[in-house]
Amino acid sequence: LCPCGRHSHTGPVSEEHTMRARVLAVLLSLPLTGATALSPAKRFIATNRFRVRNAPGFEQRWANRKSRLATLDGFRYFTLLRRRTNPPEFFKESPCDPNAPDYVSCTLWADENAYSAWRKGDAFKEAHGGKGGISAIASMIKTALFLLKGKPSPALYEGASVTSGEPSPSGEKAIGGWRQDVSADGKSLLDSECFAVMNRWPVVEGMASEFEAAMDPDLATPMSIPEGLKVRTLMRRKGLEADDGFTHNSLSIWDSEEAFGRWRASLPRADAIRKMMDSGIITGPPSPLFFDGVLCLESNQGP
Repeated sequence: LCPCGRHSHTGPVSEEHTMRARVLAVLLSLPLTGATALSPAKRFIATNRFRVRNAPGFEQRWANRKSRLATLDGFRYFTLLRRRTNPPEFFKESPCDPNAPDYVSCTLWADENAYSAWRKGDAFKEAHGGKGGISAIASMIKTALFLLKGKPSPALYEGASVTSGEPSPSGEKAIGGWRQDVSADGKSLLDSECFAVMNRWPVVEGMASEFEAAMDPDLATPMSIPEGLKVRTLMRRKGLEADDGFTHNSLSIWDSEEAFGRWRASLPRADAIRKMMDSGIITGPPSPLFFDGVLCLESNQGP
């Protein structure tokens, strides 16, 4: 029997199957009690959730905005995530969440200080109509009323863990700090540039540190970066205050859905999830959302 427990072999065991077995063994042997402290923040993640009336118009608004985001100190990565209404085939049985956002803007910063400097600086005002006087602000509000269903809903997170692939800086695609190579006509959706999965975890109150210890990918080393992975982060709501009931989300961004599918098939996690449920750390399996990412921006350091 192969060490991964999934196949029988008559010849030598491959390095891939050995790696699967090592990672799964670590996941199943992690201590699920006794953790006393939350994991230190390795990134700060600012998101905004949107329900929209006009998706192509909303994307056009983002594509044509004035921004110098990629030039700012501490910026690491940005993408506008467009939720897929039809999940991948292997998640067809997942229940649909009627309250899920249509779009999520997601920006990774080196730390909270970098985010705060942007939030309080001129770059934020420029991107949100604050430097163009009353007429610019009025135009932005009018456009928002036409495009959105209700107000945006911001959510701030600390990145309790971060795993990323090789950097692929935006470079000439983002001269001046924003994408200059995207043409948005307000009639068609933008082409997908990446595939993203957001698992929302129902962590039991008071068990956040135990959950983070069980989820820490560093404990599963040595493990090579999966092919096609852009970035994976375990996101913890700032102050553990969640308006949607989920204090922790795991977000992974991939070059394609196929890359995610290959990784998912290589590492079964059902037993590890069941162990956390049996230990009273989570109340059930995670609730997944799937996205196409557009308008991606990346720093020279990568995410």
